[in-house]
Amino acid sequence: VLSRDGPGIQRFRVDIEPKEGDPIPCRDHMAALPSNSSPSYGSVGILRNISDDVARREELEIKTRALDEAPVGITITDPELPDNPMVYVNDRFREMTGYDRDYAVGVNCRFLQGPDTDEAAVATLRDAIEAEEPTSVELLNYRRDGTEFWNRVSVAPLPDDDGRVTEWVGFQEDITEYKNREAALKRQNERLDSFAFIVSHDLRNPLNVAQGRVERAETVVDDDGADEHLDAAAAALDRIESIIGHTLTLAREGETVGD
Repeated sequence: VLSRDGPGIQRFRVDIEPKEGDPIPCRDHMAALPSNSSPSYGSVGILRNISDDVARREELEIKTRALDEAPVGITITDPELPDNPMVYVNDRFREMTGYDRDYAVGVNCRFLQGPDTDEAAVATLRDAIEAEEPTSVELLNYRRDGTEFWNRVSVAPLPDDDGRVTEWVGFQEDITEYKNREAALKRQNERLDSFAFIVSHDLRNPLNVAQGRVERAETVVDDDGADEHLDAAAAALDRIESIIGHTLTLAREGETVGD
């Protein structure tokens, strides 16, 4: 500042060491005092305590680092810009979708949708945003390489002190494995239902016929020892009926049934 060829004003960060206590972060605005006979009379400096600014900046850095390293995809959109584009995406979003920040920031996240995305779920999401209400939906989305993945999308408005929504935050979780297990369980339950139907009809019908025949034979047979054989047959049929009942119970309670 004091040199003949230097700038007339400099602004810089400086920590002031007080007589007591910790250093005070300040911003110094320094300027040269002009003189007719020499380059300057000296300099004047204006110091401003920026402790609050530094604390807010550190807090913001911590929050930003937490967002970047979160285990779920996080996006922030700006509804005051045309088409409510994303202005922030974290690392997990990039890993999950395959799209980097240069592509994602500045556009609406609908580019993740594809031919099999459920329009009803998209409408639910759109209606909630228009009503400025939080919501959560499950969407079939598409990565940059075209592969499908199930995405649980939760969005919430972020209002300012006056209650005006200035940003939307979105949480995106890859639930593909959960949806695959859900589909597998559905297929298993369908097999169980089919198995229960077979047991109930294809086995019970001939069993009922056999039981009826044994009961009728017991009323008409006269041969010595025949009652003993019929009693044994009736007991065996009762045992079969009991086994069928237990098997149906296992099937209907969801136990795994193999071939």
